[in-house]
Amino acid sequence: MRRRTLLGFAAAALVAPGSLCAQQPGRVYRIGSLMYTTPTPEELRTSPFLQALAERGWIEGKNVVFERRAIDGKRERLDELAAEIVRSNVDLIVTLGAGVGAARRATQTIPIVAFGVNDPLTLGFAESLARPGGNVTGLTFEAGMIIDSKSFELLCEAVPKAKRIAILSRPADAGKRPYLETIPAVAKARNVELLVVEVTKPEEFEGAFARMKEWRADAVFIPGEPQYLFHRARISELALKHRLPMGGPAASFAEAGGLIGFSFDWNYNVRRAADYVDKILKGAKPGDLPFEQPSKFVVVVNLKTAKLLGLTVPQSLLLRAERVIE
Repeated sequence: MRRRTLLGFAAAALVAPGSLCAQQPGRVYRIGSLMYTTPTPEELRTSPFLQALAERGWIEGKNVVFERRAIDGKRERLDELAAEIVRSNVDLIVTLGAGVGAARRATQTIPIVAFGVNDPLTLGFAESLARPGGNVTGLTFEAGMIIDSKSFELLCEAVPKAKRIAILSRPADAGKRPYLETIPAVAKARNVELLVVEVTKPEEFEGAFARMKEWRADAVFIPGEPQYLFHRARISELALKHRLPMGGPAASFAEAGGLIGFSFDWNYNVRRAADYVDKILKGAKPGDLPFEQPSKFVVVVNLKTAKLLGLTVPQSLLLRAERVIE
């Protein structure tokens, strides 16, 4: 797999005299958080992001407070919630994916730190990765298409007898689908027929899986779309019901009951994002902090699911897995 070079912080952050974000003793900073799902109390307690902030001296309820918003599967609410966060007078916003665009539409002055975003140059969030120049910085999903193709390869490797693999996809008029730019080439190279099954809303999942079985699919690949990630438990349930090994570009797909998941190391990303937040709250300008590209990746294999499906996962794949669920 081709890996992008990790961009370090090339220069010390510049502190502007009198900056609105310059750290002030005794001040409580407000951080806006725009996410795809509402975190549970346990997720907040064990959050690597909050832990990394605390290690840098930022304690929630002491010198930082959060304005948290989550779309919970309703992508159309992104702009509404981003505007709501901006109105709450935050000092900084953390978000990811399409949330970055929504936050940027809501403000071009409040610093925005991305846990991950696709191609900030094409989207107009940055003049360059080394020096973004605007109010957005953080980590990229620049390896996104690589992750899609690699995770598809891993699914093929986990189910070597698969000759037809279905892939869930949004309809053509719902926006660009980058995973369909790389995965067909991988399928062709492996002599696998790709069956594209379009789904507009969650209510169509049941019918989509029924069509996969009608088309004699041997496995199913789930792209890392927010809607699919949010409904991963339901998708996994249907995959097991129809006895379809499932894989996708997120470790959480395997954790939810799929066969295999592959992605960048999310915990690493969010801890690195805490570094950006720390620097900005201490006075750095987001436009001076380089975007960082993925450098750490994880493979998760669910052996419990493999046993339910009567599959034997190749030992070569198990040896490369960072985590095996049994």
